[in-house]
Amino acid sequence: QEAQSQIQLTDHAGTRYVVDQLVLCNGNLASDKFDALVSFVGFMNSPYPVSALPKAIPADATVAILGANLSAIDAVVALKAHGHGGQIHCFSRQGVLPAVRSVHPTHISCRPSRAEVHAMARAKGGRLGLDDVVGMLRKHMLAIDLGFDIRDITGDGADAATLLNRELQAACSGPRPWQAVLAAANEVIDLLWFYLDQPARREFQSRWR
Repeated sequence: QEAQSQIQLTDHAGTRYVVDQLVLCNGNLASDKFDALVSFVGFMNSPYPVSALPKAIPADATVAILGANLSAIDAVVALKAHGHGGQIHCFSRQGVLPAVRSVHPTHISCRPSRAEVHAMARAKGGRLGLDDVVGMLRKHMLAIDLGFDIRDITGDGADAATLLNRELQAACSGPRPWQAVLAAANEVIDLLWFYLDQPARREFQSRWR
């Protein structure tokens, strides 16, 4: 419950807490999407803590990682850092690795704001689609980079190794303003998700998560 500018929390024992800020920290939860694999000896439903991976996985084992996002990279780096010599295969829906963050900072004078998100949602009848969110972010990207090309985010269909090499080159050669915009959008990501309609949420979860 929210009272004026403060937040009231009540635990299971009925104790009430009044706080100024609420930070949700639910950790890196183990996956529950592959229950059929739990009984297999070689299956691990979480890479964390990564320090335990080299102890649990033989150095010459062939490893399959379901996913290719940051947690997958954590697992690969941890294994290779401890001398893993077996093959490591990453499987993902998109078939690409995350973008490499530029080492050159980008200053943003106009960041996505909560007022902007509220206004956009009101104009759309209280619900947003993915096209609305993409349009807002694209507007901010073009405001600081008129030469922005969506292919810098999505790639152009090349294989994962080629795209990774291009990412590394782009990250070292200059700023990537679109990354700064997406990072700034973290300040409003909760509102964007709140206003997304159910079809948009399902599409995001199935295609882009």
